[in-house]
Amino acid sequence: MTEMPRPGDNSPGFFVAPGRCFRMIYSPQLQSTHCYEPTAWRGRWTDAKGRVHRVWTCDGHTDGLMGVRRVP
Repeated sequence: MTEMPRPGDNSPGFFVAPGRCFRMIYSPQLQSTHCYEPTAWRGRWTDAKGRVHRVWTCDGHTDGLMGVRRVP
């Protein structure tokens, strides 16, 4: 049996737009929503199909990124 997700946990999927964290998280209603934290980093992320995306992310979602640089 798998454990239920908690609000703030990463949810499947991502969203790529300058100035927004690419990670999707679970809301208090356990629906997938955008991470609300301000972006501080930029890097490259590879999706499940092997495609590389240039993404922006907050301090808490930098794991798994390549070529990470701080955004001014």
